[in-house]
Amino acid sequence: MCDYKEDYQIDLAKNNKQLLMIMRPTNFLPSEYAKQDNHFMLEHNYTEEEIKYGAIEEHKILEKLLFESKIGYKAFEQTIPEAHDSCFLSDSLICIKNADFPKGLVIICPMYWPHRRLEKHPQIYHWLKNTLDYQDIVDLSYFESEGKALEGKGVTLFDWKSRTLYVSETNRAHKDVIEKLAEIMSELSGQIWNYFLVKNFDKKQNQPHFHTSSFMMIFDKCAVICSEVLVDQEHFQEIKKKLEASGKEVFECSYADMENGATLGVEVFWEEGTNGLMLSDFCANVSNETKEFFKRYFSRKLYLPAPILVDVGGSSLECLIQTVPL
Repeated sequence: MCDYKEDYQIDLAKNNKQLLMIMRPTNFLPSEYAKQDNHFMLEHNYTEEEIKYGAIEEHKILEKLLFESKIGYKAFEQTIPEAHDSCFLSDSLICIKNADFPKGLVIICPMYWPHRRLEKHPQIYHWLKNTLDYQDIVDLSYFESEGKALEGKGVTLFDWKSRTLYVSETNRAHKDVIEKLAEIMSELSGQIWNYFLVKNFDKKQNQPHFHTSSFMMIFDKCAVICSEVLVDQEHFQEIKKKLEASGKEVFECSYADMENGATLGVEVFWEEGTNGLMLSDFCANVSNETKEFFKRYFSRKLYLPAPILVDVGGSSLECLIQTVPL
C-alpha cells in the first residue's frame, strides 16, 4: 500500500481541480445476476479466495498508480459484505460541480440488480457534504421499487457545453429516471438540460450494451464512439453532429478497439495544465489509429493491470473510479 495521507491527497486534488474516489474491496465476488447482461464477464478458474484476495491486491496497485502519478484520491472501505460489487464506485452515485452547479450536486443512483441496491454509502455522502462542501444531495433510489435504474456515470455521459445527457436506455438506465435527472439538473442550475437516448444493439452479442460507456465516451475536448453497435449509421451521424456542434472532435473506433476498451478511459488533470487518460492495461491493445488519436488529446496514458476485477467482474478501471470535480 502507498503512503496515503488524506490532507496531502486533498491538497493535490484542489490543485488539480478534481479528486478521484475509490472503494477498497474486502469481499469482491462476481455476480451471477450481472452475467445476464454483462458480456464482458469472462469464464475463469479462480477460486473464491483467489478472487477476494486478488481484487484487494489489484486495488493496492491502483492506489500506488494514483499516488505515484500525483493524482489526488480518497479511499473508502467496503462495509457491507454482501455488496460484492461496491468497489465499482462509478455506478452508485454521480458527483457534479461546475459553473452550472457551483454548490455541488450528488446524485444517489437507483441500481437494477437487487444485490447492487446495497451499495448505498452514507459515509461517502456525509464526507462529500462536510469535507468537500457538496450541498445538494438528491436520492433517486426510490425508483428501485419500480424496477427502474440509472447506474451512474457508466450509463450517463455529460456534454457540459450543450447541457445534454447522453444515455443508452437499457435495464440499467430507464427513461423515467433519465428524464427526472434532466429535470433536477434544470431546476438546480436554472438552465435547460436535455437528454439524448443513444440507441444501441450489438449484433455480435445479440443484445444491447448494458452501459453507455462500454461503446461511447465523452471527454473534455473529444469523444469516442463505436458506431457498429448503434442502430444505424444515420444515428451515429446525428450524435456526431451534435457533439461537433459542441466543439468536440468525434472519433469513430472499430469494434475491436471497443472490445479493447477504447471508450473506457478516465480523464485526469494536473496542476501544470496537462491532462492524461487512465485505462485498464488491456486498453493498450487498441489500434495505432486510436493510439494516435489519444496522443493528440492526452499528454499521458496510465495503465492499470487488474485481470480479476476486469475479467471476473466484467469491468474496467473506469468502473472503479468516481470522479469528484472541485
